[in-house]
Amino acid sequence: MDDKVVMKKLRKLRQDKSPGADEIQPRYLKEIAEDVCHALTIIFRKSLDHGEITEDWRIANVLALFSRRDASVKHLIIVRLV
Repeated sequence: MDDKVVMKKLRKLRQDKSPGADEIQPRYLKEIAEDVCHALTIIFRKSLDHGEITEDWRIANVLALFSRRDASVKHLIIVRLV
């Protein structure tokens, strides 16, 4: 995990998506990507090095939706609700 990886992910953020649990709009994160990239890299690296993630990152409501056509696993859609 380095600044290049984080910057690449920040640049690929879709501006039409909803904000995450932090309520920061993807459009805004894209605009300030260069300013926050290094700080985010440090946070992610420390989290990976220590094998710990914050409680906010662990919380998710996950819902399985099946296609109308078929209730088999190949038509399963996983949705994460924040």
